[in-house]
Amino acid sequence: MRDDEDDDDEGRALEVPLIPESTTTTKDSAGKIRLRWYHWAVVAAVDVIGPFSTDSYLPNLPRVKKDLSATSIEAGLGLQANWVAKGLATVVVGAMADSAKFGRRGAILWSLALFVVGTAACSTVPASPVGAKLFVVARVVQGMGESGTVVCSAIARDVLTDVSERVRVLAILGTLRPLAMVVSPTIGGLLGASFGWRTLFVALGVWGGLLLVVVAASIPETRPRETISAHFDGFSVVVRRLKGGVRGYFTEDEGSATPDEASVAVAALFVIAFGFAGILAYLSVFSVLSEGRFGLSVVATALLLGTVPAVIVISNGLVARRFSDDRERTSDATAKAVGVVAFGLRGLVLSAGLSLFFALGPHLLRTSILPVMAAVYVYAVFFAGAALGPTNALVVQPFPDCAGAASAFQLVARTLVSTAAAQAATDLVDLLSVRGFYFVLAFTALACQLAWPFLLGRCRLFS
Repeated sequence: MRDDEDDDDEGRALEVPLIPESTTTTKDSAGKIRLRWYHWAVVAAVDVIGPFSTDSYLPNLPRVKKDLSATSIEAGLGLQANWVAKGLATVVVGAMADSAKFGRRGAILWSLALFVVGTAACSTVPASPVGAKLFVVARVVQGMGESGTVVCSAIARDVLTDVSERVRVLAILGTLRPLAMVVSPTIGGLLGASFGWRTLFVALGVWGGLLLVVVAASIPETRPRETISAHFDGFSVVVRRLKGGVRGYFTEDEGSATPDEASVAVAALFVIAFGFAGILAYLSVFSVLSEGRFGLSVVATALLLGTVPAVIVISNGLVARRFSDDRERTSDATAKAVGVVAFGLRGLVLSAGLSLFFALGPHLLRTSILPVMAAVYVYAVFFAGAALGPTNALVVQPFPDCAGAASAFQLVARTLVSTAAAQAATDLVDLLSVRGFYFVLAFTALACQLAWPFLLGRCRLFS
């Protein structure tokens, strides 16, 4: 008996977090943690700091290269090493977020601390060839810090047990990430041109430092007690359940998750990975096309970039209104989310057809920037506007006990596919000019259709 008590004491000791609880925890009458609007504002700021930091750096590459006397390889490594570090660290942060020692708050705080250190180092490297090498190292540290954004989806999965409410919140949060990706190059370019590229990193460091303080002071720990916390066990559970979703059945008990939920999560993963690939491909080549191919000015390019977020916000707001009934049953809300994703997928077929028409139609269609913007608008409406919010909710639905690992898994998949699409777009634009962009956009829209078998093949949950 005494041995059993010792084991229990040891188990409880392992539950002591390394990061103390926030003193502003808000709970409802049932003892469930609830986040107020200002909590969600902080979560949103954490969620977008990663993509904003990465993409705001892009316009400053020539200035960094010149100031640090860097080679072309070193300048490129500043971007690529950041992406690789972020992808690898995402796996670790996801496991940390599911662990009892760190939890959601601890994972965010440690990642923000790394982000501040790496960003400060980027802004202070010496203007010399040695500084160029130190800059790459600093960008690695910064990339590791950016991986904390993966915890935001896990927090939403913890707190918003109602699917309809979760889709509404994630539709709003889902708007912000592509917005940050689209807007940040313009802001970063203006800051770099006006005050120098180091000013950009100073501003990012201040942002990260403020978030570090605010998260420590206000965000409660949301990690459920039943969360899988043994090292990287959460990732094996994620893979096992997704395999069950592909097969349509589980080979062993998977707790509260069902094969139907896992199947829909597989569908959502396809849409997220390939949908974001199209957005990143557009960002990678748009300036080259607008300024190099069509002769637009930098200001005109920035203004055109700014119209895409407006389209995303409007369409995403309409999706959020679809989930305005707080009292819908979970199965009804899930069925509605699947319906919105299906609508988005049909729209992406239209987007692919439009892109192929512009690529293969009369030459006159390729002499203006207007068809490019039309193709991008249609793609943005049906992916970022319609499908993204529901898929962000559906992809974590089967993982209440390992939401951190599930969020990390989908972020890594999205990053790998998006990076490949961006490189393909760059190469094809060099080879085929604007036709190459249309082909990549059409391919990513059609690749999203791989989700259909997993949406249609498991109907028991939605009947």
